[in-house]
Amino acid sequence: MSAPESAERERGTVSGSATTLTLIPGDGEGSSEWSGDACTDHRDGCPEGETDDLDSAMPDYWGMGLDAWFLGDQRSDLPTDLDEALAVTKTFPEYPGEEFRAYRMKNRLAVSFRSSDGRTIDDWESVDVALDEEEPSYVCVEGETEHGEGNAMRTLIERPPSDFWSWFDGREKARAHVIRYDGDVVEDGDGYAPRSEDLNRVSVESPDGERVEGVRVSAIVGGQDSYIRKLNELFYRDPVRFQREFPDSGPEDVPSFVQTPPTMYTFLDLIVTADGAVAARVWDSSPYPQHFLYVNGKREPDGMDNGFVRGDGLDLTRTVEDGNWVRNQNMNLERFVPWVNQSTLATGHEPFSPHLPGAYEENWDADTPGITPQSHPTIAHAEDGDALSAETVLESFDSPLFPWSGTT
Repeated sequence: MSAPESAERERGTVSGSATTLTLIPGDGEGSSEWSGDACTDHRDGCPEGETDDLDSAMPDYWGMGLDAWFLGDQRSDLPTDLDEALAVTKTFPEYPGEEFRAYRMKNRLAVSFRSSDGRTIDDWESVDVALDEEEPSYVCVEGETEHGEGNAMRTLIERPPSDFWSWFDGREKARAHVIRYDGDVVEDGDGYAPRSEDLNRVSVESPDGERVEGVRVSAIVGGQDSYIRKLNELFYRDPVRFQREFPDSGPEDVPSFVQTPPTMYTFLDLIVTADGAVAARVWDSSPYPQHFLYVNGKREPDGMDNGFVRGDGLDLTRTVEDGNWVRNQNMNLERFVPWVNQSTLATGHEPFSPHLPGAYEENWDADTPGITPQSHPTIAHAEDGDALSAETVLESFDSPLFPWSGTT
């Protein structure tokens, strides 16, 4: 335990936090770094004289050119210090003079309370639970059109074929659409109030037989691309017209990710006990892209990210073959296609199913080959307290706290 943490404990204040950052890894997106057919910066295995148009893990879904529509996050890792990770920015030639976050989504829970004896919570009404209140990140439309097929999204924005597309209004960047479930955290806007003693008020027995009180909260936060959500709305409003006017798509070519927009998400669970122990689990996460877990503002260099476990060992970069955009199907099948397919399941294999909450909980332990290779949790980390070990806290809570459980 560090000196500042020890001093804070002596004053009777106990706190803990857990944060997930979601990243679409990659590098330069193949924008201005390209000179004709040659890669000029030679990053990510692009030797001089060879081409590599897919310079990110934003995939091409069966040749529909998603990598040509939107921009990734230009990184394959984030700093291990949370403040440093939050400060990292990215820039694009398409948006001169602007800086954007170098991560796609954030889910954060923080708990603070007073404990005079390091075993009990002094006043449950004074427990403070903080959620992430940051505005969603921008979804930015790709600017380049010269590599492979044209940019269908920019065509819709800049040259709409009819009033059917008036919603875009020339906007080439928009805030991502965010969905969150955190019903166990606050009630009626009046601050923290435990839903019930068996859910948010917890206790763990220490090796000496004492009970140590704590607080447990959880949240599921997911994000969807705002442009794809609007395309989805327009598609179902008038599918015949949509298929006729959508650039380069006939009736058989409307991408699955337009018909059912997938969601990237993390299911975060945090336990803070009066002796200072902190345990965090990412019980579930979207199979794409990459998620990092920070506990008390730090993450270990190894072991606190999902590491592409649902598509491990695949390169981020691919090379265009014969000018054909359908060049990375192996990566798609391993990583991106399961993500898209997961959002189409009516049986609730992901938390934003139409049948939420019952179906997601009922299917928690189900295993659909190719869709839900669910090994729960996807990431976990805990830190010792004065009386409780990290292992003890984790073992005491070996099943998830669903954010809507116990609600009416």
